[in-house]
Amino acid sequence: MKKKVLFVFVIILVAALCASAWLYGYYNRKSNDNIPSKELMVSYYQNKGADYATGQLQGYKNTQLMEVWGEPDSCLSGMWGDIWETNNTYYLIVYYDSNGVVEHIMVMNQD
Repeated sequence: MKKKVLFVFVIILVAALCASAWLYGYYNRKSNDNIPSKELMVSYYQNKGADYATGQLQGYKNTQLMEVWGEPDSCLSGMWGDIWETNNTYYLIVYYDSNGVVEHIMVMNQD
């Protein structure tokens, strides 16, 4: 009887560990499902700082941002980067490395 209970306990423990690993991987991977909205990025930048906001997008590719946010409203001249307008109030500027991966962001008021 003890062996059956131990066996069931081990099965449940392994299932819980697998589910935890899957959830961790799902929520920490760089997929389009996890990209914050442009407006949320502006809020992060203003309330939590540039480093925190940049950290939310670092590692994503420019093609992923374009799939979620749509085509950029403008591009940076002579640099790798795109500019999106948010609510006709702010510009969200995203800078990329030479491979098109987000390096850092900046938010500017349109005034």
